[in-house]
Amino acid sequence: MKDLYHPIEQVKNKSALEHLKHDQEITKNYKSIYIMDRGYISIEFMLSCIKNNSKFLIRLDSKAYEKERNKIESKDEYINLEYTNNRLKRRHYQSEEIRLYAKEIKSSKLRIVTYELSTGEIEQLITNLEMNEFTYDDIVELYSKRWEIETLYYSLEWKLKTEKFTSSFKTIIEQDFFSSVLVFNMISSMMKEAEEKIEQHKYKHEMTINENMAIGLFKNEKIKIMLEKDESKRLKLYDSLIGKMSKYKIPIRKDRKYKVRFSPYNKNSYNKLSQVLSSLNINYNWWILVCNRP
Repeated sequence: MKDLYHPIEQVKNKSALEHLKHDQEITKNYKSIYIMDRGYISIEFMLSCIKNNSKFLIRLDSKAYEKERNKIESKDEYINLEYTNNRLKRRHYQSEEIRLYAKEIKSSKLRIVTYELSTGEIEQLITNLEMNEFTYDDIVELYSKRWEIETLYYSLEWKLKTEKFTSSFKTIIEQDFFSSVLVFNMISSMMKEAEEKIEQHKYKHEMTINENMAIGLFKNEKIKIMLEKDESKRLKLYDSLIGKMSKYKIPIRKDRKYKVRFSPYNKNSYNKLSQVLSSLNINYNWWILVCNRP
């Protein structure tokens, strides 16, 4: 994972492009698929992927590329995205190289997939994945994988309070952020162990461990385990904690939605110092959603 810290005013697209560049430096021998939400849509990002032979799958917002989308007649078809004079204006690009590349190729053949959510809402995805590579159902399923990052972000932000930094210094912000990720990974690992104790055949629905209760138990008891010097007693305390977690079970409910709410204005006054705040939502998205395929 690459952690980037920027002023809160910095647009998502700029951070996304920085992550793209970093990822392409370390995954040169892999073909990558970048799955992103509608807040990250930009011609420059898509062109950067096309130029570097990478694949992307991005949800479209309601106003993006209306001219091309109005011509769509089916739920899965190609469009020709033309790089018009307006789309070639310098203000749309950070990289002059990418802008000149767009001017040179004039247009791109892209694919738009339209599907209906369980709520009845209509969503559209834009991608450069070919139909002979991924079917309509493959595309919809692939994008649904992004939901895991939403639940992860929700847990980090609202349950572990990741965005409540304890300092305005970059080093301390990094320490706060990575310690939260470490704690979350530890809790997730323990929940996995606790889940193995669930006798799933006894329940109508698939059951999982209640994350809220697991976090509470972890906070109350993990420090006692770490301070115990006797190894056998320490293992007993650990097994006891796993057993307690396994008692708090909830059914897995599919298609639940959480609205991601990123705001610098929380109870921690340090977060109001916009010059040191990091766009953590970018980090999470790229940490999870850069899917490498051989």
